[in-house]
Amino acid sequence: MTYSETTPLATLFLAITLMLAGCGGSDQTGDNKKSNAVFPAGYTPLAGDVLFQSSPHTRLVDTIEGVSESPLSHCGIVAQVGGGWVVYEASETVTATPLNEFIERGRDQGFLVYRFKHEFTKHIPDILDETRSFLDRPYDYRYRMDDEHVYCSELIYKAFENVTGQPLGELEKLGDLNWQPFEEDISHFEDGPVPLEREMITPQGLSEAEQLVRVLSHNLETK
Repeated sequence: MTYSETTPLATLFLAITLMLAGCGGSDQTGDNKKSNAVFPAGYTPLAGDVLFQSSPHTRLVDTIEGVSESPLSHCGIVAQVGGGWVVYEASETVTATPLNEFIERGRDQGFLVYRFKHEFTKHIPDILDETRSFLDRPYDYRYRMDDEHVYCSELIYKAFENVTGQPLGELEKLGDLNWQPFEEDISHFEDGPVPLEREMITPQGLSEAEQLVRVLSHNLETK
């Protein structure tokens, strides 16, 4: 846009102000402003939505789904950054992935949307801030609950717990899950014997948290 020397100063000042307002890089969680992107199934995202999906089949994904006896093998939490929607997720590292890219990556582009119940929505900005504190942390292929490496459901669990002091779903011991058919696979990723006493939060377990309610399902069903 070019302005001539005759452009009124007030108009020029207003135009500059509007342009600067659209260039922010901060998370627009306070008012949940919408972008112009179109999402499947008529989905209208809100900051703090927790998305679950079935990842493309790999040895690791099949082990996660088999051990937890659920098609839910991955999850992330939605935020708005610079006017666009992203999903904070633990993949190779903890990163911000464009929302459409996250959805398209799932099997059959299926996904479930869960939202925090009303009494917890006041915590969403802090939960997202806490999630961002894990950015660039490497993925945990051993599914431990330490902070050095982080897996997908652990990321959201810890962000919520660190803000509210409450667990988000119930931790389960690996030995109480369906580990036996996948003993060889677990030993491969663990590089050792199966740690039966290790506690973890699976995507399925996170989806069952009492603080969350399902609001949408698209090409994906679970128990």
